[in-house]
Amino acid sequence: MKYKIVQLKDIAGCKYAFRSYDYAKTHGFNFDDYYVVYEGDTDDLELEFGSIDANHILESLFAIFNNNHPKDYKGHSISVSDIIELDDMAYYCDPFSWTAL
Repeated sequence: MKYKIVQLKDIAGCKYAFRSYDYAKTHGFNFDDYYVVYEGDTDDLELEFGSIDANHILESLFAIFNNNHPKDYKGHSISVSDIIELDDMAYYCDPFSWTAL
């Protein structure tokens, strides 16, 4: 499965950086504020979970890109307001879960 790590272009200038999706929706959330910082294929990773369930894959990617990210990764650790795309679905990192966009 293909994935993309998508982060805000201007964290300091964004009103909803590091905020929940509910907050972002009411403060100007826009995909144009983001850019792709990394692309890959889950087949190339040792995922923490054996399931193909999207939530398990998201949690595994979260762990990988916070604890032991690939050497060519240039983004910051995945945090609230970041987005992970799995194939054609996008998921917003909320404080305690993932929100499908």
